Amino acid sequence: LTSKLAGCKYQSILLGTGRFANVVTSALQRNNCSQALVGTFDRSGDIIKLLSLRRLEFAIDQYTYLQGWSPIHFASLYVSTGLVLAPPPDSIYLAGPDLITQGDNAGITDTAQACVEDGFPVCPNDLGIGGKKSSCPCTDREQIVIAGVVHGISTDVFWDTVFDAAAQGARDMGVQLEFERYPPQESDELLYRKMSARILSYCQEGVSGIFVSIPDPVVAEAVAACLTLGTRVMSINAGIDASLELGLLHHIGMVEENAGYAAGVKMAEMATIEMSYCINQFPDLPVLGQRCAGFAKAMEDLDLQHGGQIIVPNDNSLLFTRTVEEEIARDGDWSGIAVLISGASAVPEALELKKQRSGLDIGTFDAGTLQYEALETGDLLFAIDQQSYLQGYLPIPILVHDYVTRQHFLNHAIESGPSFIVSSPSTEEQNCFANSYPVCPKLPKEDMNYINEMFIVLGYVLFAVQAAISLGFLIWIWYYRNSTVVKFGQPEFLSIVCVGCMMLVSAILPLSIQGGYPYERDAITLEETTTPNTDIKRVDKACMAVPWLVFTGFILVYSALLAKLIRVKILVKDAAAFRRGGVKKMRVFWLVGGCFAVMVALLLSWQLVSPLVWDRYEVSIDADSGYPIESTGQCTSKNSAAFAGSCSAFVGLLLIYALYLSWTTRHYPSEFAESTYIAASVFYLLQLLVLGGPILVIAWENNSTFYIVLALVLFLASLGITALIFLPKVLANRNRSQAAILRGVQDAIRQQSMGQDSQSDKGRANERASERANSAVSQNSAAEDVPATNAARRKDIGEASGGVVIHNSSVAEIRRRAAASTQRASTTVESPPDQQLAEKQTLKENANDPTIEEIRKLLTSKEGEKNDATTLDGIRRLLSMS
Repeated sequence: LTSKLAGCKYQSILLGTGRFANVVTSALQRNNCSQALVGTFDRSGDIIKLLSLRRLEFAIDQYTYLQGWSPIHFASLYVSTGLVLAPPPDSIYLAGPDLITQGDNAGITDTAQACVEDGFPVCPNDLGIGGKKSSCPCTDREQIVIAGVVHGISTDVFWDTVFDAAAQGARDMGVQLEFERYPPQESDELLYRKMSARILSYCQEGVSGIFVSIPDPVVAEAVAACLTLGTRVMSINAGIDASLELGLLHHIGMVEENAGYAAGVKMAEMATIEMSYCINQFPDLPVLGQRCAGFAKAMEDLDLQHGGQIIVPNDNSLLFTRTVEEEIARDGDWSGIAVLISGASAVPEALELKKQRSGLDIGTFDAGTLQYEALETGDLLFAIDQQSYLQGYLPIPILVHDYVTRQHFLNHAIESGPSFIVSSPSTEEQNCFANSYPVCPKLPKEDMNYINEMFIVLGYVLFAVQAAISLGFLIWIWYYRNSTVVKFGQPEFLSIVCVGCMMLVSAILPLSIQGGYPYERDAITLEETTTPNTDIKRVDKACMAVPWLVFTGFILVYSALLAKLIRVKILVKDAAAFRRGGVKKMRVFWLVGGCFAVMVALLLSWQLVSPLVWDRYEVSIDADSGYPIESTGQCTSKNSAAFAGSCSAFVGLLLIYALYLSWTTRHYPSEFAESTYIAASVFYLLQLLVLGGPILVIAWENNSTFYIVLALVLFLASLGITALIFLPKVLANRNRSQAAILRGVQDAIRQQSMGQDSQSDKGRANERASERANSAVSQNSAAEDVPATNAARRKDIGEASGGVVIHNSSVAEIRRRAAASTQRASTTVESPPDQQLAEKQTLKENANDPTIEEIRKLLTSKEGEKNDATTLDGIRRLLSMS
């Protein structure tokens, strides 16, 4: 190229592709041929730089973005309405060429080029090609305002579709629309003046674009003033000549002469024509004259006979028939005669004429019910629809697109018609047209306030952990069923506690089940229908499952613990009083069953009278569309508070009674009765309720927070109960011997026995103890064969008999030591409190006191009389010493 361009022999160069722009301009520079004028096709970043450096005179843009955007938009219109544009005379809608010059300051900026390259991103998307943030600012379409002013008054049904279509176009594009309809006016002149004033007002307000109809020069003057303000203006329906003269962006409508010409071609295709006519009932209306002129030209081009226009009166069928017959002046059925009716108002008279002249072929402008019936019977060849929907819809996307991209078709006229209807549309098609092709609304996204999925997963994890712990303790109970700890702990009741805790935490599972609205909603209006939502039955069941699991779980846990305490308390009292017989388990199992039955009765009443059901109510409504943008669902019931309060009160009574029993059995060893831990669990629950209760109340309408807080409360409650009841037993079973556990039980019985003695008169008790001591000493004073030392008198035989130390002593020796113990006990009672404490400690450490086994031996012995030092009171005192 450097060689070919040497000598500067070319004054101008046009490049067929922009790929060579850099090479050519560089070659010209090397040859010092800067005076040569260079232009190129295409647009790119390099070409924009060369324009800025004035190395290129112009570039020809073919609007590649418009070529990609328009097929999608027109195809979507066809899919939803079945409507297509009529082809222009050359059958092409042109996306170029558009000339970009050095002086086009707005078109050759870096930002403008970035927008072209990144596809004009629309907010909230601000990414360009390749996913990187674009340097082209995204367009917020909600800030775009499109206005419309037309002469169609509110009583003209033709314009109903235009206004509906414009509203749909604004919804589709997500822009604001200012488009109001005039009521009937006193005169056309007044209507046109009002139109002019409104057009100027919109343009002065700075709307993004405006579309107008131009039925009068007065309106054209207002449009010209708008153009001086830099407003984008296009026309629709009426005023194509004025639109072209003013240089407006486009005119959308049916080009009447083109439509008449197409009607002539269509009629020649469908009928054998010997003579043709165009019927005009409004000769002063230019539109009808233009239609007839196009029809005449088609007949001429097709070399067919044309008899011109027949001017007929409006709204006079007899005069219409006479006028037409006089103009045609033929007898017979008029076979070979074809007429085009330029306006719909003459159709009824033409169809009446068809009944008399059956060979007459008729085509007409405009479509409606009458035309559809005539097409069905074959009285009409075709009806021409100018597709008013497209006239209302298309201005919105075209103005928005030009506002954002500065790209538009080069054709001035975008022809919405003619569209030929040759057969009667179906009922569904007619309904669609009558309702302006309704589109399901673009509903605002509704926040259903569903529970956060992460919270649900966490709830399932909490349930699994507690279920594993409860199951683990059940296995531990079975495995150590023969150990002293488990036997004293009463494994049946411990198992019930495990099951109750598992039921309590399992309420987390139905708590996570949620749903939509109880009844199906209309897809367009979103109004509630009478059709039930079948999925809600599942949610209703889950609603009532929660109180069933929570309250029955609590009842099982604490009724089992109460039964254990009651049974242990009775056993200890009987042992302290030396009463045999015991407490059968079925006696206290009735307590568990009774408590459970009461709770089931309460819950069953709740279930039958006023069950919890799922409901969803709207929290927030979109002000523009009236559709809900936020709703929340909850389990509700008319009397739920009363029933929940009754169940809670019953559980509360059990907890209070549990605290009372825990206090009265507080001295029992933990292996025998969990008094301390039961009380601790009650206070632990109270702490959970004090902390979690207010949070649950506050978070009542926030489903996620309410769920996770309640799930944590249920988990921590069941975990705390199992830990407080079972961990001490596991540690005792591991660390304490069987003998130590039995001694703990003996201590509990001894304390119970001392408690019974303390209720009698202390003075009388001291006297009886002193007498029994003296008698025991006198009876045993002659027993010289008794060894002198404790070691000789007392011999352990180990813990082979269950860990209880048994002394192998004679009855006489036991009596002597019993008398000494009784005497020491009597002395302790008479001592001051501080001295009593010290003496009690000494007595506990004295290994010479009779053991339980020795006392039993004494009671069952037939050696001597038992009435001396071994009365019932004496035996109780001996027991307290042991």
